[in-house]
Amino acid sequence: MLKRLRQFSDLPPAEKLAVLWALFLVVGVRMALWTLPFRVIAAYSARGVPTSRSLASVRLGRLSWAVQAVAKRVPHATCLTQALALQMLMGKAGREAELTIGVTRGRDRAFEAHAWLKHNGAILVGDHSDLASFSPILNRALPLPTSDSIQERA
Repeated sequence: MLKRLRQFSDLPPAEKLAVLWALFLVVGVRMALWTLPFRVIAAYSARGVPTSRSLASVRLGRLSWAVQAVAKRVPHATCLTQALALQMLMGKAGREAELTIGVTRGRDRAFEAHAWLKHNGAILVGDHSDLASFSPILNRALPLPTSDSIQERA
């Protein structure tokens, strides 16, 4: 525990902010997925958020790392939890990303679903060794906040 706190304290300030936002989003998304219909979560997340200059300065790989590091410590933080949380975090950082949810039949013919997040064609979370076997049923990019929406919320 102390080692993790020391690692956190050694992070640059913008990355500390990214980890704190990742914690808030992963826990919030996980709780929402347990208690709310997906359409409600999708509508809420599609509202967009004002961008943060501090988060905008954090490299994309570090935003992804922050969500994945937090998700390891949050019970049942599934691929969908991570993809939604990272998509919202990237929106806060002023970056676009596309959420995809796909389905397939497993080896035992059981229904399987998987979620992943892409930015400019690169998979940020949810990379799967057999991703090509999943048929996409949802592709959704969040709208980036405009300068008008940022001013409205200020």
